[in-house]
Amino acid sequence: MLSERDNEPPSWHRLGFTVDCRYLINNLKPGVYYRVRVSARNSFGWGNYSIASSDFRTPIVSMDQSPTILSPNERTWIFNWRQSANIYALSDHPIALQYAIDQPISVPPPPDKILQKLNRYNGIIPSLDVLKSICRPIRLINKGTYTKLILGKTHPMLNEGVNFNNVRHQSISLPPRLLSKITYLNLEDNNLLKKARREALMLTILHGSCGGTYSSFEDFYSEQHNSYLYTSQRQLLPSGWSVGWLEDDAVKPTLSISVMQWIPGGRLIDVLCGRVEYTEFSVMMWSQQILSALKWFYACFLGQPHGNICPEHILVARRTSSLPDIVLTGFGHESVLDETNNYFSAPELCKNQPKSMASDLWSVGAVMRLL
Repeated sequence: MLSERDNEPPSWHRLGFTVDCRYLINNLKPGVYYRVRVSARNSFGWGNYSIASSDFRTPIVSMDQSPTILSPNERTWIFNWRQSANIYALSDHPIALQYAIDQPISVPPPPDKILQKLNRYNGIIPSLDVLKSICRPIRLINKGTYTKLILGKTHPMLNEGVNFNNVRHQSISLPPRLLSKITYLNLEDNNLLKKARREALMLTILHGSCGGTYSSFEDFYSEQHNSYLYTSQRQLLPSGWSVGWLEDDAVKPTLSISVMQWIPGGRLIDVLCGRVEYTEFSVMMWSQQILSALKWFYACFLGQPHGNICPEHILVARRTSSLPDIVLTGFGHESVLDETNNYFSAPELCKNQPKSMASDLWSVGAVMRLL
């Protein structure tokens, strides 16, 4: 967020959202990798540079192509486009989201039967019919031999804090985007089905014990669930939004779907490699978040170790933040050690010995050493 200071030092007023603006840079060479920094200037001079952006490469244009890559309409769109006008755009900045939430909504509400089922399960999706009514697929994230990952957009009436026809709907709160994992059941590999079912159930359990986005340490002293103490205003572990996994037919199902939290930031290691610059304070914060996530994980699953901590499973909740929060994933299935993960696995895991909390701490130390 870009702000400007008034005459009184503690007073600020908002000018705009830096994550919601696009800037056109001219005279970039084709086929070259660039990073971008931002610096603001006022009557007193230039401010400090921001952290470098992720790598991007300019397209390669041959001589027989048009010398102008951007059309006039595209140039106008770049200067006028704002992510904050659309809650489902790429921006996850809280103020930008709140700006879109406060706008009037004209889409029809979900059927009453669907809302009754959601209320009965406290906002958890209980069946495929409910999922189809409140969530619309917008993009295929990944497609494997037996699974698919599909990103869906939930009904705006059910988003947290939304004003629907000037009425705030408080009983049900869903994220703007959800990730659906489809597993095909007509397989001979029963182990794959067991792993998928186990992962879906673990995500549902984590949702039931989740402290939420706005939890705080003060909630611990208000007789709230002790997981509020572990989350501390951050969703450090992914959570499920369906009752286990949902089968398409009770007699002979052909596929199952589990709905989970969408984590758009990608891997932490990729974000850091793109930005190049980060501080020791950042590493300290991420180590505290990983340990808090493990403490929450142990409390939810009665001391069961994670056993699969590596950079591949440390994701970023939002890439737009200069100091992003992390989300620890990779649980719910047996870890498959490869040459890369061996560097972050405890010696006993490499020898196929049972995992423990000590092996998790060993992996956390290896990740922090890498950072």
